[in-house]
Amino acid sequence: MYEIAPRAALDPFAEAKNATALAGDKKTAVLMPGRKFDASGTRFGQGGGWYDRFLSTVPAEWLRVGFCYERQFSPEPLERMDWDQIMDFVCVVGEAGLRVLETNARMR
Repeated sequence: MYEIAPRAALDPFAEAKNATALAGDKKTAVLMPGRKFDASGTRFGQGGGWYDRFLSTVPAEWLRVGFCYERQFSPEPLERMDWDQIMDFVCVVGEAGLRVLETNARMR
């Protein structure tokens, strides 16, 4: 497992290179926090684009899994910018338990 320390000073491209080297040929999933998600895999973070830059350079085969609480999930589509990296799955935790939504947003 490769864990990225929560420091804004870290270079997302260097972290992506390190994570890619560590993963090698193994199947890999990236668990992605966010402030808001929608069912089409759009993710809003803190507004700095760190995770978007990180995901733009890791292998496309890596599974992208966002996770949030029910209050952070938008039933309406969120605005997506050209540089936004989308999630393959969004896990939503609520009073009824866990919902896992497959976005089908990226063609694998």
